[in-house]
Amino acid sequence: MTGKIDSYPFSINTRVFYTPVILHNDKMYRYVDFSNEEDMRRVLMRFKGFLKMIFGGNTIYIPVERLIEGKGVRGIPDAFLLILNEDKLDIWLIEFELIKHGVKSHITPQIERFNKIFDTLDPDKVSLKIYDELNRMKKVRYIKELLFGERGIHRDLIPVIKDALMRSRNNILLIM
Repeated sequence: MTGKIDSYPFSINTRVFYTPVILHNDKMYRYVDFSNEEDMRRVLMRFKGFLKMIFGGNTIYIPVERLIEGKGVRGIPDAFLLILNEDKLDIWLIEFELIKHGVKSHITPQIERFNKIFDTLDPDKVSLKIYDELNRMKKVRYIKELLFGERGIHRDLIPVIKDALMRSRNNILLIM
């Protein structure tokens, strides 16, 4: 339905007023109804700035499928988000979900499975895989400089990753 608003000399689709919108730093973001989680993931990967907008500039997104593979592994989150503060590394679990899947019937049980997965994974192996992925992305030196300063370049990052991983099971970001 198109209608003319008296104070504006142009026609406007009145349906626009019923679409949720977020305004941030002179930019407008609109609600998008995705048909599947993969489409949602692809769009977010094109606009990684959203994660930086939420968590700050020092974030690194790592898809979990690059780290955890194997038969029978299900219920794993979609990604890890590494958040670098001046002296601390935090890891968040990212899960893409369509709200139409239902919170009680699908999303809540899936989050409960995330905690069970952590009981079966070897934190040393996962920490090493995260480190290897960061190395592949050429981010290791950047992280060490941020966390330890220039003099800490030779420090081992793997124990820091493991510590952050062990603290991460309650850090879950649902993107719906």
